Amino acid sequence: MALKVAWGMIAAALIIAIVSGFGHGSILGGVIALGALAPACYGAWQGMQKESQAPMALAMATIFIALIVAALLFILKVFGWFH
Repeated sequence: MALKVAWGMIAAALIIAIVSGFGHGSILGGVIALGALAPACYGAWQGMQKESQAPMALAMATIFIALIVAALLFILKVFGWFH
């Protein structure tokens, strides 16, 4: 369930960025993508408790994707300020 929430937050961040113009970035979208780290890390903790590799790997992939989306949205916004 935690990973579904994280993926929903990542999708919401991307939708916000697309609505505001993806090439311009979005600080709000970046913050929401960073917020997705909390449920993703909780999902990773749950995966460790189960001692199984698949949930842990999926949670780690979600963490990396959330970080990449947040960084991309922040960097595009900063570049938009200087453009």
